[in-house]
Amino acid sequence: QQWLPLCKFLIYRCLLVFGKKDTYICITKVINLLKVTIVLLDKFIVSLIFAVPLLYVAMGHMMGLHLPDFINPEINPGNFAIAQVILVIPILVAGNGFFIRGFRNLFKRSPNMDSLIAVGTSAAVLYGLFSVYQIFSGQVHYVMDLYFESAGVIITLILLGKFLEAKTKGKTS
Repeated sequence: QQWLPLCKFLIYRCLLVFGKKDTYICITKVINLLKVTIVLLDKFIVSLIFAVPLLYVAMGHMMGLHLPDFINPEINPGNFAIAQVILVIPILVAGNGFFIRGFRNLFKRSPNMDSLIAVGTSAAVLYGLFSVYQIFSGQVHYVMDLYFESAGVIITLILLGKFLEAKTKGKTS
């Protein structure tokens, strides 16, 4: 219901600018832009909800913040690693479009920014998963080689940028 006044205003503007002939096309474009903006906002919010605790878990102990013993890297390195894996999964799901578009464009030999995001965050996550395996194999020094927070924060910030871009496009069109 909060979008109703905005939609009415946009329909009125479309009628004024384009007349009755092209109003349908204009309204369709506006509605599609609103849908994209709302979806991006939802993805950003989900990503942010998981990125903040991920960043706290991954970096908090380095800044002197207290971590509970069950996820403290010095006491329970396995739980510390698994906590980060659990927190990064929803962020990766929210940013799945970067991976789909990025790898598709990479395989078509026309890489773009999504390809860079997909390759960079995939490398961080895959190396993090390798480190988790090493931790559970007894190599606990790998606990400082988890890069899940890097992938999560990058995706969150890019989603914020995409949302702001879509919002700005909505204002200019």
